[in-house]
Amino acid sequence: MKRALLLLLVLPLSACSTLVGLFVPARAVTVVEAGRSQFCPASSEKLSAQFFITAEAVLNYEAQAGVDLHPGEPLPPASYVLIGMGQRPSGGYGLLVDPSAYVDGDVARLHVTAITPRPDSAPPPEPSSPCLLVRLPAGEWRGAAVYDENGSRRAKTYRY
Repeated sequence: MKRALLLLLVLPLSACSTLVGLFVPARAVTVVEAGRSQFCPASSEKLSAQFFITAEAVLNYEAQAGVDLHPGEPLPPASYVLIGMGQRPSGGYGLLVDPSAYVDGDVARLHVTAITPRPDSAPPPEPSSPCLLVRLPAGEWRGAAVYDENGSRRAKTYRY
């Protein structure tokens, strides 16, 4: 009986920490497109995200992947998120990031819009795998979640 009473007292208190997050508004921040490519490595058609803690980590990725996301422009010190659209059957596809992002704790909420070729256009016939590099504002980031134009979470990535 005492154990049951103790549980009834403790459970609501433990729920308080999770309920607080429901009532604390997310903080708005501005993110910047830092680069893009039409040919990023992709193993599927799914949207993906990869977190880079430093600009140097982005440069290492570019060297390994054989892709140049920011031709001729140095990357300022910051954390970055690479958002990949996945494999596409032709050119004409792409991503746009909303510069208004939100912070949930130490996770950036990024919103992207997918660009697709118009039905009456003649996109380049070779397959593509577009990606977008996003620079996060200064801060201690743990990761990012990527949402589509309908508000559905499509990818998440965390710092390891």
